[in-house]
Parts: sequence; C-alpha cells; structure tokens
Amino acid sequence: DAKPYFQTSGPKPLFIQNQFGATLGGRILKDRTFFFGSWQSSREVNAAPQVGSVPTAAMRQGIFPGRVNDPNNNKTPYPNNTIPPSQWDPVSAKLIPLYPLENQLLAGNAPGVRNFTYNPKERLQGDSYNVRVDHRIGSRDSMFGRISQGWNDNRLPTTLPEPANQAGVTKLKARQMMLSETHTVSPNKVNEVRVGFVYTAEDQDVLAERLFAQYGIKGTVEEPRIKGLPQFSPTGFTALGTAGPGAAPIAATGSGNFPLEKTGKVWQLTDNFSWVLRRHTIKTGIDLSRVTMYAYATNSARPNFNFNGTYTASGLGDFMLGFINTTAISQQQLATLRQNIYNGYVQDDWKVTTKLTLNLGLRYELPKPFFEQRDKMSNFVLESGPCHYQVILVADASRCGVGRSLTG
Repeated sequence: DAKPYFQTSGPKPLFIQNQFGATLGGRILKDRTFFFGSWQSSREVNAAPQVGSVPTAAMRQGIFPGRVNDPNNNKTPYPNNTIPPSQWDPVSAKLIPLYPLENQLLAGNAPGVRNFTYNPKERLQGDSYNVRVDHRIGSRDSMFGRISQGWNDNRLPTTLPEPANQAGVTKLKARQMMLSETHTVSPNKVNEVRVGFVYTAEDQDVLAERLFAQYGIKGTVEEPRIKGLPQFSPTGFTALGTAGPGAAPIAATGSGNFPLEKTGKVWQLTDNFSWVLRRHTIKTGIDLSRVTMYAYATNSARPNFNFNGTYTASGLGDFMLGFINTTAISQQQLATLRQNIYNGYVQDDWKVTTKLTLNLGLRYELPKPFFEQRDKMSNFVLESGPCHYQVILVADASRCGVGRSLTG
C-alpha cells in the first residue's frame, strides 16, 4: 500500500485480495464409490500506478521547446518553433485533446519526459472447481472420472485514462474431463484405458464504442465488432487510442488485440498395458489425439500509426501534421485449424542383475500437419516444383503435389 516513487500527489493506492474455497469428499456406495470435490474463488483489486508521457500545455497549442521543421518548406524551422493550428491534420486536431494534462512537476518542457501519473485499478476475478468420482466395479476392474473447470475475468489498467486509452476485458475459460478404466487381466498383467478432453477459450473485447467515424478516421475495415480507436504512437509520448494494458502489478492475461476470440479443443485416447515377466517389466501403449483450434483475431484490422519525427524532427509534430512514418492494416483472421497426432511405444525394464537394470524402448510419434477445417488456407511455395514461387490454395493441392495442409 505504499505510495509509488513517481507519484508526488494523490492518495496512496489500495490492495485488496480475497481468496476462499471449500472441499468436500465422502462415500456414495459403501466400499465401492467415493467422491471428492473442491472449489476456489478469488477477487483481487490492486491499484496499478501508471507513468506516462503527455504533451505539455504549450505543445498542445503547437508550441515546441526546441526546433521543429516545416516539411512543406524544405524543412526550414517554423517561426518560434510553433506549428500553426491551420496546418494541423483534422484527425490529429481532434485526437490531441484526448491526452490528459501533465500532473507532475518533474516534467518541465522536454518532450518524452514521464510527466503524468494516475492510479487505475487492476481487477482480477477467478472461480474454479474440481470433482472426482472413483468406483470399484469388481475385483478386477476399477474406474474414475474427473471434471475440472475454471473462469477468469481480467480487467487490466491502461497507461493513460479514458478517453486517451480505452480499457478492455479478458475472459478466460478452461475445462478438463477425463474417464479412466483399469482392468487387471492377471496378477502380472494390467491394462489401463483413458479418454480425456481439454477445452480452453479466451475472449477479449474493448469496453468502448466504435469511435472511428467520430474522429474522422476512414479507410479501415468496416466491422462494428472492432471498437475503440486505432493506435497512434508519436515517438517520445505514450500511445493514444486502443492499446495494450499498462503496468500490471499482478501478472495476468490480456493484450490490446481487441476483439479476440480463441478456443482450443483436444480429444485424447490412451491405452497402456503392463506385463511383469520374471526379470522383465514390459509396457506398451498408444496415445491418439485430435487438436482443434479456432481463432478470430483482429491483428491490424484496427490500424497502428507511428510518427517518429522524420518530417519535423518531432514525433508529436509529425502527428499534428498527419505525416505518418509507418502504418499497418490487415483483414481479420478467421480460421479453424485441426491436427491429428499418433503416438505409440514399447518399453522393457530388464533387471539383468541385482545391480544392473536396462531400460530399453522404442517410441514412434507422428504429428500430422495442421489443416484448415473449411479449406480456407493459402501458402507461398518456396520449394522447387510445379508451383515454385506461387501463392496456392487448397484447391491447387493436387496440382502442386502437396496435401490438404499445403505442405509436402
């Protein structure tokens, strides 16, 4: 709860943590069926002091503390180091007032100085449970089943308060289910078969409306699901717009790639057979898996604009004039990828003498390449062949001598 070093004013930050849960176990059928369950929940609210760099009051009027060049006049200095508002880009003119005013005395007038602090809150919420049931079928057979599930809701702080930055929320889900059956074939032979399923999901979204039209931003992907603002990054200053989270005291999942929706599913079947034969303990088994991953990602469908001072000798000056150094924009990513994995093994623990044991074995693994479930996939072929240096689709697979995954 101590006051951060760079915070010279304002109340001390708070840290509140609550963690609670319960366990319960017992008998369902005497000497045959038992259960055990657990539940845990956590609530954490932690002040997350942020330090940022914002334009000074003079800079917000176009007045710079040092030389700033006019790119439209052979890069000669502007009179009085002042960019006239009449030359400002109309989008930038609307965006610059989003920056909060500096609130630290250590700022001075130098650009890039960390001259702004505030204390937002990082909010983390999590719940999870586990349930397991064991059952003895008979003298030679037993089985158990287990399910585990968890949810998390992460609200991470931004470096600058709204409306300069737009906050987001990250929701996480995880689920595991497993069923196992053990059969004793004879006193020296045991077989165990297991079926398992794992599901994970991540959903990120920004807690703001789509603001593109409001600030005159055109030429981007017209998708209502993409909300907030693009990211504007003048060198020496904290980025404006919908950016990634700022400093988070508690490590948590979250990024600035809003919206984002990812799910993963893994089905797994394993069978293991053990046989104790005199000095040999022989084990053999198989492990079969199917992996499915779905992804909806924004990537750069919400553009990123960078201003590094190439034109005016000031990143903020380039931003005011709308002179971009680099930018990136893309379509949204939408894909469902699938993979099949085949594994098998045989192992022999051979006790040669009382002082020497040899562990001998052979394992075979075959992870097949990922393929897109609806064949919405392309690849640029670098290998020599009929499709050398071509962009191919799944429909071209047979012509190019590759499989559905577009690999050889």
